Amino acid sequence: MKRIQKFQLIVVGALLFLAGCGSGTDEWVEARETVYPASGVVTLDGQPVEGATVIFHSVRKSISAQGMTDEDGRYYVTTYEDNDGAVAGKHVVTVRKSEYVQKKTKHHTEEEPSYYKVATEILPAEFATEKTSTLEVTVPESGADDLDFKF
Repeated sequence: MKRIQKFQLIVVGALLFLAGCGSGTDEWVEARETVYPASGVVTLDGQPVEGATVIFHSVRKSISAQGMTDEDGRYYVTTYEDNDGAVAGKHVVTVRKSEYVQKKTKHHTEEEPSYYKVATEILPAEFATEKTSTLEVTVPESGADDLDFKF
């Protein structure tokens, strides 16, 4: 009988311990930088660009936010959770969209076709990397929905 009581005490103690582990606050979430909604539209020759990746690289902090354009060219950047925005302040922005083109190899024959794929940039390549991009935006603490990029 004492063996069962000991086992019950151990089980109850373990359950109380586990219940205590889930309470309290998440220090990582509390330490997050505050972000503000940021969105816009990407166009090429006046037409919306679907599937472009837009990344805001904060100039002051080691943090970035990114989003992808929809069929209307609209994007919403995400830092922590879907479409939550970016930190306030100045950002260098990269915008890119690649398309893969199939090319024939030198050894391509009708009997044994041989291909490889090459990525080509749809948007100007200078805006594809943080080092070469000259695109900049400032995200205000009120947020912004007009951070458009026209190519």
